[in-house]
This record gives sequence, C-alpha cells and structure tokens, in this order.
Amino acid sequence: MKDLLNKVLSSVIDNDLAKELVELEEKLDSFGSDFLDKLPARKLIEYGKAKGRIQRQEAEKEYSKMTQRELEIKHLRSFQPAANHVIGLTLGDELLLKAKERKEEKFTFFWATKSPFSQWHKCNFIGGRMFRASDYLLKRFDNKQVFSSTEQYMMYHKCLLSLDFDAAQEVLSTKDPKKQKQIGRSVKMTEEILETWEVFKAYVVYDANKAKFTQNEDLKKALIATKGTTLVEAAPNDKTWGIGLAEDDPRVQNRETWQGKNLLGEILTKIRIEITGEY
Repeated sequence: MKDLLNKVLSSVIDNDLAKELVELEEKLDSFGSDFLDKLPARKLIEYGKAKGRIQRQEAEKEYSKMTQRELEIKHLRSFQPAANHVIGLTLGDELLLKAKERKEEKFTFFWATKSPFSQWHKCNFIGGRMFRASDYLLKRFDNKQVFSSTEQYMMYHKCLLSLDFDAAQEVLSTKDPKKQKQIGRSVKMTEEILETWEVFKAYVVYDANKAKFTQNEDLKKALIATKGTTLVEAAPNDKTWGIGLAEDDPRVQNRETWQGKNLLGEILTKIRIEITGEY
C-alpha cells in the first residue's frame, strides 16, 4: 500500500492508475477512507476527475449496446430510486412554507382557460425534458419539443415516467388540453411510479411555466403585471394545484380558509419573482 501511495503522490493519476485505485477500493472496505485520508487535496481532485472519466467511458460502452427504447426505459426508471432519496423538502413543500411567511397578502385569482395563467391556455413554447439525461446521453435523446400548452408538457412527462410511450405520443398528437389530461390520467402507475410522480410533478410544472412565460413576451408582461400579489388558481374542484374554492367564495380572501394548496399559483408567483427580482 505504501508503494501505491508513493506512486500516486509522485505521478499524474491517469486512467490506468485510477482504475487500479478503483479496483482496490472495491476489494477493500477500509481502503477508501484510510488511503484517501493520506492524499493532499489536489490529488483527491485529480483522482475524482479520473474516476469520473472511467465511469463515463464504462457507461457510454454499456449504452452503445442498447436500443433507443431500452436506453429510454433505463433512464426513466432511474428516477424512481432518486425520488426515495430526496433530501429535505420537495419544491412544492418549499413553496408552501415560503408562502405562509408573507404578510398582508393581496391576490390575483384565475381559473378560466382564457387566462394566460391557466395550464390549459394555448401557446407555443419549446421545452426540454424535465427528466434530463447526462450530457453524454443527450445526443441519443430528442431533447427539444414544441408544446402547445403547459398541460401538454405536464401530461407528456407523466406518461414518460409511467413508461407509457404510446400515451406520451398521443399527448403530443393533440392540442386539446382536455384530451391531454384524459390521456395522462389514463396511464397505469405502480405505487412506486406514483410516489416518484408526487416528488417530481411540481418541478415538471415549474419547468413548463418557466419556458412558457420566458419565451412569450405578451405572457411575460401579463405575469409581471401581477407584481405585488400572489397568484391563486380559484379552481373549486382542485385541491392540489388550486385552492378548492371558486373566486366568488368569500373564503378565497384568507389563505387560512383555503381548501387547497394552490401549487400552480405558488409556482407562477415564484417564476414572476425570478423574472422581476422582487415580490
């Protein structure tokens, strides 16, 4: 082990030397911590980069043997264990906590499809895959797609996560948000996939709306015009994305009496703050 340490300290850690270290790491449980503790910071960085190169080369070799569909399935399935290891709060949880800290709130209510803030409002924007692949996989994926509404983007990703590629294509083939939602709701989701969707769904809707409002100047102006207010989806039949109340219900004026989370409204408010730099 001493000879190996001297070798590492006296030479550049190339791929061959890195492979030797990786093999030892895998064989000896205590090797990693004991050996790496003796390396200076610059050598740890050097080893980390070399190890990363090796892992990338091995992955590229494995993926080169796979069909496009096999690669797609492998990539999407990786999000299931990822959801189980989310540390801290999800995006939705964070938004709801921050919202409760606001004092003397004013609200901008919306719900109808004609509203630019509705998920069903039709407008074109280019969206990437929320379920992003590593850089070396992007060349195997069509990472840009024109969407006709944020509902289409959302349901497309829900179908992808469910590994229902036919349904995903059906979502893309229609510009009717109602049909898109019906298709998305029809996909079969295992308990594990459903749990994964619950973790990532707010990120999907955030990505969709960020693209929508930054790529369409008229919509961005409409969003900025709500400055100083919290956007609220007054959807009486939706207690997740909306508040579970209609706009004419007196309870809408007090966050404490809302019947839903208003996730869509909080996401839109976050995007406006990011665009303007202020609430």
